[in-house]
Amino acid sequence: MLERGKEQLGWAIVFALNLLFLVWAWMWTDLNRGIYGGVAILWAVGAIGVSASRRFRFALLTGGLLTALMQFAPIVHYYGCLYAMLIVGNLGFKDAQGSLTSLGCLLSTVAFGGGMMLFGAAPMLLLSTPLRLQDDRAEWQLLNTKGESQPH
Repeated sequence: MLERGKEQLGWAIVFALNLLFLVWAWMWTDLNRGIYGGVAILWAVGAIGVSASRRFRFALLTGGLLTALMQFAPIVHYYGCLYAMLIVGNLGFKDAQGSLTSLGCLLSTVAFGGGMMLFGAAPMLLLSTPLRLQDDRAEWQLLNTKGESQPH
C-alpha cells in the first residue's frame, strides 16, 4: 500500500511540473473551464499508467520529467498546443466569437496533453525493455520452482 502512495506522489509531482505551460493555454482560451476537465482526464490516465507496471511507471515519470524540462524552451509545447486548438476549432467546437467552447477546450487539452505524454513516454518505453525482460525472467523463475519448464 505504501508503494502505491509513492507511485502516486511521484506522478503528482511530475504532472504538476508539466502544468507550467497551462498558464499560456488559459490566456489563449479566456480561462475556459473545459481545460479543467482535460487536465483531470490526463491526470487519471497517468495515475492508472503509473500503477499498471514498473515499465509504464518508468516511462511516464522519466518521460514526464524530460517533457517538463522542455518547457524552458517551449517550442514543441507552443506549436503542439496551437495545432491542437486549431484542429479542434476547425472541427466546429467554436462559439460565435470564434473562441473554443468548453468542450473544444477539453478536447484540445486532452489531444495536446495526450500527445505530450506519448512524446515523453514512448522513447522511455523503448529504453525500459531491459526492465520488462527482467520481470519476465523473474516470472519464469517463479514458475520453475512450481515444476513448470521455460519454453525453448
